[in-house]
Amino acid sequence: MNNRRTLRLYLETTVWNFFAIEKEEKTAGPVTKLYREIGSKRYKMYISPLVIVEIERTKRKKRI
Repeated sequence: MNNRRTLRLYLETTVWNFFAIEKEEKTAGPVTKLYREIGSKRYKMYISPLVIVEIERTKRKKRI
């Protein structure tokens, strides 16, 4: 029986910026590794409505 709980993470806007930088530089830095772990269900990600507003304000070609 697995009693391990999924950790919940709140990601604010600067985390997305670091991910974009890592993607642009083609490096697998700590933020890229974090997103992989979120994708593997190790963590559950939460963001605020403000993050969504800020992403929507970004020019489409700069979005991740």
